[in-house]
Amino acid sequence: MMPILSEILLEHSNAAADYATTRIYASHPDLQHRFGEQGKRSCRADIALHISFLTGALSSGNSRPFTEYICWLDSVLAARNVPGSSLAESLHWLADYFEHKLTPIDHAIVSGIFNDASNALSAARVSAQIPAFMQCLPVPHHSADLLTCKLAAGNIREVHELLQQARLDGAGYIYIATHLLQPAMYQIGQMWQQNLISVAQEHLATTIVQNELACLYGLAEFSPPNGKRALFACAEGNMHSIGIRMVADSFELAGWQVQQLGANLPITALLSQISAWQPELVGLSVSQAQHLDALRRTIEAIHGEFGEHRPQIMIGGLCTNALSEMWRMLKADSWSPSADLTQIVTS
Repeated sequence: MMPILSEILLEHSNAAADYATTRIYASHPDLQHRFGEQGKRSCRADIALHISFLTGALSSGNSRPFTEYICWLDSVLAARNVPGSSLAESLHWLADYFEHKLTPIDHAIVSGIFNDASNALSAARVSAQIPAFMQCLPVPHHSADLLTCKLAAGNIREVHELLQQARLDGAGYIYIATHLLQPAMYQIGQMWQQNLISVAQEHLATTIVQNELACLYGLAEFSPPNGKRALFACAEGNMHSIGIRMVADSFELAGWQVQQLGANLPITALLSQISAWQPELVGLSVSQAQHLDALRRTIEAIHGEFGEHRPQIMIGGLCTNALSEMWRMLKADSWSPSADLTQIVTS
């Protein structure tokens, strides 16, 4: 039922976004004056994106990925002086639209997710709780905040010196990746969310981290080969590949033979490579709830294509860190919140 409902929602995405945007602007004529046509187009695009994230909640069988997204978007809009009421209203008007397009049972499911998101939105505005996706991280190194500042400022040399000092103090690749770089990049994302840095600064920080990972990897010590193969990729649509690179590197350092296929890998390409290379494990990464439906379809395709001879499936990524039980719901075999292989959770 859920995959069919997701397809119905996506089919109505444009019409639903038009409906909700029209209702919001009719209720608040001042929005046209304040933000103009560009603001209206942005509003519509955001509302259409709600539906993509909604399908992620349906795929995971839990409303939390959607509520996390709504609370995140609320803080992004607040930092850019967009009225907070418009987000809650968009959920109301989407529910109103779908009341006439879905069966009563399907509409009850969608309305339940919207209600959970509205309640979470109200709670988030009076709470300073640490985001769920950061609560499962290892304790950050005492220099993580300083590293974040240097990354935000684009100080390439100082970032390099800080990480090299950590290495000289005895920290290895995995420790630096999980206790320094991962929390720092999560904080960089939050700084963009709060409108404290630009998209260009965020991209520069990403490039610096990619270069530093290559440098650290070149200096790392490898365990003896264990004869096992692991294949890693970002689920279709996911363009954020730093995390999966860290995990792939940690497996290779542990003695595995690894192939890392990067961002936005089509399902058909993944299946072909699994068939050709026959790995014991496949690791898949998702960064946002809107990618969960692609992850669900990918896992189903692996099960369907290879049956009892399939590789073990491990998932990870920021979105999965917000709901640690998601891997079970999606019928994966394990989950890891970071590149630290001792943190892998299995059944």
